[in-house]
Amino acid sequence: MKNYLVASMVILVLSTVSLVYAPPAGWRSEVIITDDNQHPYGHCCIATDNAGRIHSIMRKLETGEPRCFDLDYYRSLNTGLNWSQILLGAPGGTAGVDYRSTDITTSGNEVMIVFQHADASVVKFLRSTNGGSDWGSAISISSGRHPRLAVDNGYLHSFYAREYAAGNYEIFRKQSTNGGGNWSAEQRLTDAIRNSWHPAVSVNAGAIHLV
Repeated sequence: MKNYLVASMVILVLSTVSLVYAPPAGWRSEVIITDDNQHPYGHCCIATDNAGRIHSIMRKLETGEPRCFDLDYYRSLNTGLNWSQILLGAPGGTAGVDYRSTDITTSGNEVMIVFQHADASVVKFLRSTNGGSDWGSAISISSGRHPRLAVDNGYLHSFYAREYAAGNYEIFRKQSTNGGGNWSAEQRLTDAIRNSWHPAVSVNAGAIHLV
């Protein structure tokens, strides 16, 4: 299997999400994932798996008030040349339901998503066990914002920002050993004078790196 690099971007002027793919020969022209001039997209995340599939999750701004976002999932089976919307995940736009920050990762045939349910600032988890074709029900992990997700040797790690003291947010972590069905007690990782936001994480050979 060839190694390749993928990156998602948002063109806000056109309200269009597109993808750029880089084979060894160089960067390929942009490919439109979804073309919707009425609904701007944002918070795009992307992941690949060992079968060569590319997975992308993003939030879509719904029209009207209150201002709400849907959570949309797209998949490509041919290195990003064509895309299909498999899951109109966690639809919002009604009764103030709102979905914000997202993250996505893969492990074997599993695709896993975390997202922030902004209406109640709850971090939730979604999993597909067949490469993104079908999805289970959302599982609540914790109250929090800006979630991130990583997997290593069968362990899932969720990181998020949560209010620790009045007006002060810190980064917390939870772990799952059964594919996200259950999550451990949370562990506080930061102790800052001011807010800690927007964690980023990488896992390699059992070592977890967090910024």
